[in-house]
Amino acid sequence: VFSPTTLSNYLLPMVRHMVLRNTAKEADVAEEAVITLKSIAAQLPWRPYHAALGSFIRLLKVQPELERRLVRAMVAVLDVFHFDIADEVAPAVERAVAEAGA
Repeated sequence: VFSPTTLSNYLLPMVRHMVLRNTAKEADVAEEAVITLKSIAAQLPWRPYHAALGSFIRLLKVQPELERRLVRAMVAVLDVFHFDIADEVAPAVERAVAEAGA
């Protein structure tokens, strides 16, 4: 088991680099990197998780030729969303309901 620091500072950048491979010969490596990214993202704390997702979103603008792979990478990260947002969502829902009723 790797520490969150190891995952976010060492493994995630290496896997991210492999996801961005753009040659036909390395397509299989890039697809396996997306699967590995999913495993890493499942163990990340919020800040590195959010940063990883944001980096793939920004890359869509910079590297449109990798759109399909970048979308797969984002979906892989989102598939393993593991944060409890119930405490954050409840007050917002209550406010929205109160405003709608007013």
